[in-house]
Amino acid sequence: MAQSIAVISGKGGVGKSFFCVNSAAALAMRGKASLIVDVDSGMRNADIILRKSDSFIYDLSDIERGNCSFEDAIVDVAGGGRLALIPGAKDPDYVPEPEFLKKLAEKAAKKYRFVIFDCPAGIGASVRNAAQAADKVVIVTNPQKEAAIPASAAAETVRRASPDKPFFVLVNMVNPRGIGRRDMSPDQIMDSCCARLLGVVYRTDGVEKASRANTLLVTGKSLESQQLRNAAARLCGERVPLLL
Repeated sequence: MAQSIAVISGKGGVGKSFFCVNSAAALAMRGKASLIVDVDSGMRNADIILRKSDSFIYDLSDIERGNCSFEDAIVDVAGGGRLALIPGAKDPDYVPEPEFLKKLAEKAAKKYRFVIFDCPAGIGASVRNAAQAADKVVIVTNPQKEAAIPASAAAETVRRASPDKPFFVLVNMVNPRGIGRRDMSPDQIMDSCCARLLGVVYRTDGVEKASRANTLLVTGKSLESQQLRNAAARLCGERVPLLL
């Protein structure tokens, strides 16, 4: 059965788009065809990470405005269609309606097992609309209070608009040497976001290098690569270790 997931964050710079792209790639590697839908109008990033910025004509807004078909806007990334992208709108004022996103997810479900909405940071209308259209919500944050507290606020705001959705949290950029003085623990973040823990991903030189180079980390052999793959496995309902 197909699933749609809205990936949100309280603030920018926590690795939300990086998680979206890598989790979708991990799902595709497991044979679960995945479609990333970039909902971050004017600030789209998924096509940059996937190195597909020069590979499309249409974006998400063109579908809703009737300028192209759903199929015309899809950019094949890898695996014969197992990993694909609908780029975000160039127009910064474009806000996709929840009914449109829900219908898009339903249409995508005929081919893709997962539809991942890469949302803007914060609690704007695009975030709330994507969460309303999705089956579940994943909150991405790092452990620093400057990110974790806004993540909790975003989760609370989105939950008020979509009270029946399952909520998960992915704690990114965790120092493998331990929790810092300005950090919140994964348990504290889970409690503040009222969400189940989807996974923890360490912050290492390898992660930083992959992020700067816009390369997929999930295809590697490092512990952080396995942490991302395990988070994707949990999206499939599997019971796998956190690898802390």
